[in-house]
Order: sequence, then C-alpha cells, then structure tokens
Amino acid sequence: MRLWCLLWVVLLALPSFSVFSQDVTVDIEKVLQTADKNVFVNPTLAKKLLNQAEKYLADKDLPAYEAHLLNLKSHSYILEGNYKLAYEMATQAKKLATEANNQLQLAEALRRQGIITYFFDLYGESLELLLNSLSIHQSLDTSYIQNTLQAIGNLYSKSNQWADNLINTGEQLVAESIKRGNTYYEEQGYGFIVSGLLAKGEIEQAKSLIDRVNTNPDKFAPILNFYLAKTYLQLGNHEEALAVTKNIIEHAIAGKQRQRELAGLALQSEVLLKLERIDEAAQTVLKFLSIAQDLDITEYQYEGLKMQANIALLKGQYRDAYQFLLQHSELKQQVFDTRQSEQLAFNRARLETDQKIQKITELELSQQLSEQNSTFQVYIIVTICCVAILLFFMFVITLKQKRELRELALNLQNATDAKSEFLARMSHEIRTPVNAIVGLTKLTQKSVVNEEQKTNLSQIEQSSQTLLGVINDVLDFSKIEAGKLNIESEVFELDKLVEQVIRLHGINAKEKRIELLQYVARDVPLQVSGDALRIEQVLNNLLSNAIKFTDEGMVFVSVNKKYSEHGVLLEFSVKDTGIGLSTNQIESLFDAFTQADESITRKYGGTGLGLSICKHLVSLMGGEIWVESKLGQGATFFFTVLVEQHNQLPQPTTLGNLTLSDLKVLVVDDTMLSRQAIAEALLRININPDLATGGKEALMYLRTAVASNVPYDLIIIDWKMADIDGIELASIINQEFSQGKPNIAMLSAYDIESLKTLGRPVGVEYYLQKPVNSSSLQNCLLRMSTRGKPQMASLESEAKAPPDFSDKNILLVEDDAINRKVAKLFLADTKAKVSVAENGLIAMQMLEQENVFDLVLMDMQMPVMDGLTAAQKIREELKLDVPIVAMTAHAMQTEIEKSFAVGMNAHIVKPVKPEYLYHVLSEQFVKEA
Repeated sequence: MRLWCLLWVVLLALPSFSVFSQDVTVDIEKVLQTADKNVFVNPTLAKKLLNQAEKYLADKDLPAYEAHLLNLKSHSYILEGNYKLAYEMATQAKKLATEANNQLQLAEALRRQGIITYFFDLYGESLELLLNSLSIHQSLDTSYIQNTLQAIGNLYSKSNQWADNLINTGEQLVAESIKRGNTYYEEQGYGFIVSGLLAKGEIEQAKSLIDRVNTNPDKFAPILNFYLAKTYLQLGNHEEALAVTKNIIEHAIAGKQRQRELAGLALQSEVLLKLERIDEAAQTVLKFLSIAQDLDITEYQYEGLKMQANIALLKGQYRDAYQFLLQHSELKQQVFDTRQSEQLAFNRARLETDQKIQKITELELSQQLSEQNSTFQVYIIVTICCVAILLFFMFVITLKQKRELRELALNLQNATDAKSEFLARMSHEIRTPVNAIVGLTKLTQKSVVNEEQKTNLSQIEQSSQTLLGVINDVLDFSKIEAGKLNIESEVFELDKLVEQVIRLHGINAKEKRIELLQYVARDVPLQVSGDALRIEQVLNNLLSNAIKFTDEGMVFVSVNKKYSEHGVLLEFSVKDTGIGLSTNQIESLFDAFTQADESITRKYGGTGLGLSICKHLVSLMGGEIWVESKLGQGATFFFTVLVEQHNQLPQPTTLGNLTLSDLKVLVVDDTMLSRQAIAEALLRININPDLATGGKEALMYLRTAVASNVPYDLIIIDWKMADIDGIELASIINQEFSQGKPNIAMLSAYDIESLKTLGRPVGVEYYLQKPVNSSSLQNCLLRMSTRGKPQMASLESEAKAPPDFSDKNILLVEDDAINRKVAKLFLADTKAKVSVAENGLIAMQMLEQENVFDLVLMDMQMPVMDGLTAAQKIREELKLDVPIVAMTAHAMQTEIEKSFAVGMNAHIVKPVKPEYLYHVLSEQFVKEA
C-alpha cells in the first residue's frame, strides 16, 4: 500500500515538474550553446557564460547539462595550458554523461581526455580514447567528427610508421568536411594525406594531390603551401621550395601567426642549406631563435640551436658548433626533465581525480542506500511474509503432488511389470511350439527327397523364422522402451560378419534373381571390438528390407571408414535398385509401427518395428542411421557405429606355390560396383588387378598382354554382360589364345549349375558365387596353385558335421513331449547318451541317485518344480558343479539374468538351432575338461 501511495504522489507531481524542467533546460541549453561557439572565438565571453551556467546548475539535478558545462570548462583549461584541471573536468563530465546516458557529452569527454593525454606523449591511451570518441560521434553523426579526426591525425603524424593510418584519417576528414562545407578541416585533411604520402616516400603522388586541390591559393594556401614546399624539397626543386617558404612566411606575418612563421623559417633555413646559401640560412635561423625565445617555446629553441650547430659545421667553425650542440643538449635535457615532471604530476593528478570520483560515487551510493533503506525494510518484511505464505502453500501442494506421483509411479511400475510379464509369457508360449516346428522341420529335411516336399518344408521353416523375427522385434522394442537394452563389446572379424549376413540372405536373393554385391574398403580394420550381434542385427534388417523391396537388379553392401575423434567410425551402407521412397515416406520411416504406406504393409508385410529398433541400436553404439532415396529409383540406407581397432592379422603374401603380388589378374564385369568390389577384395590379398568394362575391352587387354609376353595368370569374367557374355568370351579366349591362355574363373549370382554345364566345354575351370570376397578368391587361387579338381568357390560353406559326444551323458529336463523329441533327435546326431526327466524334481532325484551326468539341459517353466528352483537346489543342496544349460523359451534379459543367478552356466533361447546347441555344449565340455 505504501508503494502505491508513493507512486500516486509521484504521478501527481509529474506534470508541474515537467513544465518547470522544460523551461529550465531551454535557458541553460542556450547559455551552453553560446559558450560552446565562443570557446575559440571569444574565450572571455565563453568563460563568463560558463560561470553563469555553473551558478544556475549548482542546486539542480541536470547531469546532462552539467556534463556539457564540465566539457566546455575542460576545453578552456586546455587552451590555458592547465591540463591537470582540464583532465579532472573531462573525467567528471564523462561520469555524469554516463549516468545521464548522454552519448554526445560522453564522446566529447573522451575526446578531451584523448587530447590531454596526447600532450603528455601517452599516445597509446590517447589513440584509444579518441577512437572511442569518434565511434560515438559517427553513430550520432555530429559535426564533432571533424574535430576528433583532426586530433587523431595530429597523433598519427608523430611517427612515419603510422603513415597509412594518417592517410586514411585525412581521407575521412576530407569527406566529412566536404559533406559539412567546412574548408578549414578540408585543408587539414588534405594536409594529413600529403604528410602521409611524404612519410611513405610517395613524393610524386603528394605533388599531384597538391596540384589537384590547390587550384585556389586563397582557399588552401597556408597549410598546403607548407607541404608543397616540403614536396619541392624532396623532389630537389630547391628554388621552387624557397619561393613557397617565402610565401608561407609572408602570409604568417600578415596574419600575425607567429608559430606558423616559425615553421616557415625552419623550412626556409633547410632549403637555403640545400642551395648552399649558408649565410642566408644563418640569418634565417637567428630570426627563428629570436621568435622562439619571444614565445618561450623551448622545443623550437633547442631545434634552432641544432640548426646553428649544423651551419657552424658547414662553415668550419667547429668550436662554435660544439658550443651550439652543448647548449642544444642541455636545453633538450631540460625539456625532457620538465616533460617527465609534468607527466609525473599529471599521472598523480589523474590518480587523485579517479580517487575523488570514486569517493563521490561511493558517497552517492551510500546516500541512495540510506534513503532506500526504510523502503527496503518494508519491502523485505512484506516479501518475507509473502514468501512464507507461498512456501507454506507450495509445501502443501508438494505433499499432495508427491503422494499423487508415488501412486502414479506405483501404477506405472505395475503396468510395466504386467507388460513385461505378459511379453515374457507370450514369448514363452509362442517360442515353445515354434521350437517344435523348426526342430521337426530341420529333422524332416534330412530324409526328404521329393523336391516339392523340400520346398514345402523350406517354406515352413522360413515362416517360422519370420514369426520368430516378429517376436524378437517386439521384445527388443520393449527392452528399448524400458531402457534395459545393453550394448556389449567383444573382438570380432568384420569381414566374416558381413559374409555371414550375406550368406544368410543368399537364398532369398537367388530366388528373386537379385545380384548381391559386397565391398569392404581397404582402410577398414578387420579385427575390431564392438557389439557384433547388434551390428549383425541392423545389417540383417536393412539387407532383408532391400531384398524384400527389390524385384530386379542388385543389392550392394559396403563398409567404409570415417574420421572420428573417439575411435574407429565404420559406415555401413545397403544400396538397392528397388521401389525407392518419397520425401514424405522418409520423414516417418524410423518411427515405431510405421511403414511407408498401408499398401506396402499389405503387399510386403512387416510390423514396422525393424527400422525403429535399428535407429535405437545404432544410437546406443555411438552412431546414426539415415536413408537417401527417390521414389522409383531405389534406396541407400546408411548407418555408422563406433568400434575399437585391434591388431590386424597379416595379409598373405603367398598361397600354395603362388606369390600373390606377382599374379597378373584381369577382372571383366560390366557393373561398376561389382568391378570395384572384386578389385578391393583382390587388393586386400596383395593382388593389383586390371579392370575391363566388358568383353571387347577384355580381349584388347589379353591381346596386348600376350604381345608384350606378359600374359594374364587369371581372368575373372562375369557371366551376364551386355556386349559379349562370359561364355562367349571364354570361347573366344579358348580359340584365340592357344599360348599364354589364362585360367578362367566365371562369376554368377545364380544358376551356377547351368553355368557349369555351359562353361566346361569352353575351358572354364573355376566358378565364383557372387558376392565375391577375399576368402572365396583365396580358395580359387589355392586350387589354381595345386591344380585340383575345378569346383565352385562360394560363400555357401559345407555344413559342419555334428560333434562327437559319444562319451558324454546328458540329462534332458523338459516337460513338453514334442520339444523332448526335437532335443533328443538333435542330440542323437552327436551320439551322446541322453536321459530324460519331465520336471525339476525328477531331475534332482536322478542326479542324487546316479550322479553320472556330464551336463544338464534344463527347461525353465515346468510343473511340480521349475528349472530355476531345480538349478538352485542342485547347487545348494546337492552341492553338484555339473554344467547346467538353460534351454528355454524365456528370452527376456531379466529371465536370462535369473538363470545365471541360480548357478546355470549358459542360456539357450528356443527355438534351438542345432549348430548353436552343439557349440554351447562343446564349450561347456571343454571347460569341464
């Protein structure tokens, strides 16, 4: 309430105050403006006006006008030579102008401080002050720009090193003076330019400028004539220079400008000495000294003594010259000492001024604080009361919110637990029959000979894997949402990982007659550490999509190395020639449960989770994923991951009886990407191949090589080419090159059996399955070196025989009859002795009674006693350390952690792949041994 009352009083008083202030400011402004105009013209009148203004402002709070007054007083003191008081006035003016936010008076205070520091040879400080003043004046576009530029030019003229700055300042001053119609400053500007040109030795340019601007001698004569004389002097035109100096002196005498007369006499004596008119020069110097003594200008006096010494030396009057030089030195030292004393006194005065202003500021602040103290006390009390009330309400609200948050968090946790439980149960219930389907399908495939039945079984297995992929996507997405998906790091071979992924999708690519190509750049390290499983998962997803959405053409998988400060950044790309994507489709492509449009879902299927999961996985591995595509023109998916580089395996230099680097190889393929990939694979094993874009170019290479007596050892030919296909090219080579015929390896992405039938009659000895890699090329070269039976070098490796576990006893604990049957049939291939228990309790009894088992395969979810309880009791009650491997449909990370927590040694997720089962069992038996 008190604050509102104060505000009301101020508002009531405001109109009358404004009128009064307006009247006062008009009067004082006129007084100060009149004084400003008369500072140079009529100093006495100016001083009188300033005294009136000072009395008028004594009891008024008008800081802007006070600053103006102090600036004018400062200038008066400068003209009187009282620099200490002048600086004090300027400093106070600066403070008041800053408080009043009056930029004009602040700039003028800075200008005067710059002029005063210049008089005391503090050039660096002076220049900074003057440039700050100029900047403000230019922003306000005031007429004082000319005054400030003149002061800056005077400073720059002190050293030849600042010649360029002097010229620039002169040009600015000329432009500003012409704009404002001020010939005085225009003359000053031209003087600065000419002085700068002379300092740089550009005498002709200086003369040219003077001739150009000095067309009216009455307009510019006084200053420009001085520089004209200097120019003539440096050009060696001494007579012209002498004539100009006479003109300067005459003008100075007529105008009673004795300092300008001194400058003219000094220049005239220099010209006379150049003309060797020594006596006239001596008379001129005497006159110069006389005026200098009259004006009591010590600097000119010791300069005159120096000129007398030079003249005496020219006359051979060495004793007189010595005396003059001695007097010159003494007087110069005296000037120096005086200057030093003045500088010291000035700096002391500046310090006192700064201290005084600081004290005034502190007193003002203290007074303000004292006046506001009572008001602040009221404010503080009111504020404390308000804050206390606010805190109380906030405390009450916070308690309520905390209670609601606890309830919400509990509900959320319950919902999350319920969702996890639901997913785990659904995953288990689906995986259990899928395990039976996949297992029985694999077992049936071994005995079926009918092609139609084989196809049906293959389709059943493929459908089961698709269903399993959907389950895995849902589980991964659930882990990502819960923040429980972890990235691991282990050493793996990158090229093997890429080969494995491509091998997995080879059958689908063959069925659609799509060419699969792979490329791993040479600078990519093959031994790296990272999460191989997750990298493979992302690559599998992208390659599966590429094949799915491509009806013809090719799919190209490449790996390149990119720069990163945090390790090795690998960039994978999967390029296809499929349906492509529009800009709108790309925008939402990586969102969960999203596909490009509904028609794609109907035609190609899918949950729309894959790319969303890929995005999260790549982000967790320190990379990013993106796509470049145009509708109808295919797509290229890129993703990057951070890995660590390990010691690389040495590249082979020999293979069999072949020295790899000595082999001469020609690659013939009309597809650029395929040529590039094969060449890179050869370069990795130290073979530098020649490349041909088709059959005709290949024949040219072959003929040139035979003619040069350096035939090719091996020619790798693509079967399907535009100009001459591979079989026709092989036939031509077989007929034309009876001597120097190379070994021929034929490339194809599909129909290898048909290719073999066509290739054998025309001399094709080796066959390579696309995509080609270093391993398949090494196999081909190895057979060349041993001249073994020709056969296909393919990415499809022979199936490994099951391991021999005939000396092992395995206890299978499984309640589901079909899954028991599948597991027993898988284990039958290993010749292991298998005993069966239908639940955990029976398993415990068998282990307690017999204790002859080398390993236990334990299901997790069983009646009577589940696998977790059974494993825990085996460890804690029976004290047995027999390896226990969980073989279960539970795939959630929490379930895996539970199995290890109760003492299990490994965890296999259904549906079980026999190869992986054999691998895990082998590992456990090796550990036991």
